[in-house]
Amino acid sequence: MTSVEIASAVLGTAILLSSAVLGLLYIRKIRNLSLALSELHSLNHKLEHDSINFFRKAWPILNSIGVSQLAAKIRWFGEDKQILLGESTECKCTQEFKQLEYGQMAFDVILRLPKKVLREGSMENLVLQTFFNILEQDMILKEEQVTSTQKRLERYQMFVQHEIKNIAQFINLLSTQVERIEEDKDKIRLADRLKKTLPAMAQRAQKTIQTMKDPSLSQEKEATFDVSEVLNEVVHMYDLPCKVLGSAEVTMRQELVLEIFKNVLGNFRDHNVGNDLTVYVADNAQPNMVEIQVQNRNIPGVTLLPERMFEPFWTTSESGLGLGLFLARELLKQVSGEIKFQQGSQHFGFILSLPKMQA
Repeated sequence: MTSVEIASAVLGTAILLSSAVLGLLYIRKIRNLSLALSELHSLNHKLEHDSINFFRKAWPILNSIGVSQLAAKIRWFGEDKQILLGESTECKCTQEFKQLEYGQMAFDVILRLPKKVLREGSMENLVLQTFFNILEQDMILKEEQVTSTQKRLERYQMFVQHEIKNIAQFINLLSTQVERIEEDKDKIRLADRLKKTLPAMAQRAQKTIQTMKDPSLSQEKEATFDVSEVLNEVVHMYDLPCKVLGSAEVTMRQELVLEIFKNVLGNFRDHNVGNDLTVYVADNAQPNMVEIQVQNRNIPGVTLLPERMFEPFWTTSESGLGLGLFLARELLKQVSGEIKFQQGSQHFGFILSLPKMQA
């Protein structure tokens, strides 16, 4: 074999080996990207379709496909949150902007990543699009939960109206029967019938009364009252170690204000963090507004997540439904009021603003 033939054979072998290595590397890359797709879906299922947690915890997967930095401004049920993951490297990267918005939720996302990740049809791009698709579906699911809750409240209103009509008809019929009874045997027969029907009717009436306690459905008339008196009523109701300082009068539905304070102060009770509560009522903090500051001392070891405070169905309490603060904010909107979370070096709590007269 000549030297030329030997060189040709060596070159051919090298080409075959190089092709084999490239093939193995390509197969490994495809396998890793396929695994990334599977991990995204598995992670989302494990986190129970929680948008914010999914956004945070999916970062290692995005980093593995070449994303060097992930930044986002999150607007979440009235609260803002900034998230920055990764570092700004010197690689030949480009920036990509993505915005997702549903109801009271929004993600404004900026990514730093190589252009190949954005290339249409690439596996990297498929992983990235899957990430955003899952995030979007989680937000849609949360929005459907909120809408469903609002529709349930509307159905409760229809239920109350229907039940009041039934109870009124029953009383009217009973009154007519009592007026017509003259003989003792008819009185005994009516008494026996009432023994069977009254317990069920009383139960329906009690259920209706409980439903009517929802102030969003209440037709209670406006009245002028002192906010501090309602606050003290809630404090005694929940047996909270709380001081209420200051006073201010408002003119609105008292039952609505009572429900707002029950939801806010009840949140401290449900999470066992209301051991050092102080409520400050200010009459002239804002023009034509009453300001209520609810403060509690910071508790070592307790991590607070402001961006999730007002998210419906999110809670760390075993006994709660995650609706209290959300409902408080929704009720305040009805009267052009507002509530904000605040945390300083020593205290955390909420600032509520109530108009002096209902809007």
